[in-house]
Amino acid sequence: STPTRAVSFLPDEVTHVDSLNRVRSLHFANGESVPIDMTLAAIVEALPCDRFAYCHRSIVVNLSHVRQVAAQEVVLDTGERLPVSRRRLAELREALANA
Repeated sequence: STPTRAVSFLPDEVTHVDSLNRVRSLHFANGESVPIDMTLAAIVEALPCDRFAYCHRSIVVNLSHVRQVAAQEVVLDTGERLPVSRRRLAELREALANA
């Protein structure tokens, strides 16, 4: 829930979660995004760990929405491109292989 509304969703609907300028947001496949008043770590803990992985220190991606992983970015099935840190690249590729 947020201060102004409660949101119900299935984890598969979430493409990614990010934390930019202290605002955490859930991003959905339909293009909608919702700010959420939780820490990124708490959000990740609430999501199924076998379907989500960090691609950057401030971005967690839904592995079922990943279409391509390159050296510096991940491409989602929505066409959105997200940065991948060098530190998280191997971890992300391993998570995709095990998904």
